[in-house]
Amino acid sequence: MILGILKIFGILLGAAVLLLLTVMLALVFVPVRYRLSARVQPEQGYALSLRASWLLHLVSAAVIADASQGSRIIIRLFGIRLPLSGRDGGRAKGRRKRTGKKEKRKGKAAPEALKSALKSEREEREYSPVQRKTMPENPETEKKERKSSPNQESLEPETEEQSGTGILRKIWFQCKRICDKIRQAADRVRQLWRKLAELKQRALALGRKGIELLHKPGELLEFLEEYEAGEVFGGLIGHLVFLISHYKPRRIQGYLRFGTGDPSTTGQLTGLGYILLPARADRYSIEPEFNEKAFETETVCSGHIRALHVLRVLWRAFRDRKLRRIINTLRKKGDS
Repeated sequence: MILGILKIFGILLGAAVLLLLTVMLALVFVPVRYRLSARVQPEQGYALSLRASWLLHLVSAAVIADASQGSRIIIRLFGIRLPLSGRDGGRAKGRRKRTGKKEKRKGKAAPEALKSALKSEREEREYSPVQRKTMPENPETEKKERKSSPNQESLEPETEEQSGTGILRKIWFQCKRICDKIRQAADRVRQLWRKLAELKQRALALGRKGIELLHKPGELLEFLEEYEAGEVFGGLIGHLVFLISHYKPRRIQGYLRFGTGDPSTTGQLTGLGYILLPARADRYSIEPEFNEKAFETETVCSGHIRALHVLRVLWRAFRDRKLRRIINTLRKKGDS
């Protein structure tokens, strides 16, 4: 019995370890595919989108900015859209519509009674005073009308109160949503402001250190010679070029039509554009307009990113003793 339990526990533990290793290998070797598209047209406006997916669209995300619908972020997990910023999904909207229909069906009986009562009042108002004199008076009908009139009076204010409370509820919910959105936006602005303040302080500190070194060229040269900073910075630039070569777009297609109004400037920019275009952009065309000002484009760039390359660069930077020495000295100077 005990051996059977231990066997089951070992099988479950091995399956969990195997699953964890599979996930880790997938994170390292399976690429994240991205697709960047931009469309700018004078009649339709602009449309920008950045889409990324991983492991056969198991996880996908999109950032879309459109002139008509504004900007929005979409994240899907196993094809299911995740709600962001308190927004309800399609199912919640469907439930709201269904509940609204049920409430309308329930409230059909009361309006029919009101309609019949209003019709009787209109018929009585349409009679002229002469007809009312000639009409035979029946005490039983008068009593019935007197009995029915308070019911009609009681029904009408109830419907007015119901409609008033419904409008107030809608206004309350709309105000609540607006307040929630304002709070979220304020929190984001505060976080952004804090980050900007931290970046500002760091930039000022680095600028002060740079100015101090520039005022002391002898110390700067001694620092570069002692720690071989030129070789270290050259290695960092090599790592950056390595990452760009693997992460740059592998396919570019579309067109760019532009004009500055000045033929010479347009020609110079066209030549610069063809120089900057990579060799894989054979399906991309630049169409200059020399006689008028224009800007129209429809560009699609796609590529993929692997975490393996980032880990490789980090490992090489960690093993670089000269870089670690420079970082330690800078930390000591910053603390002092």
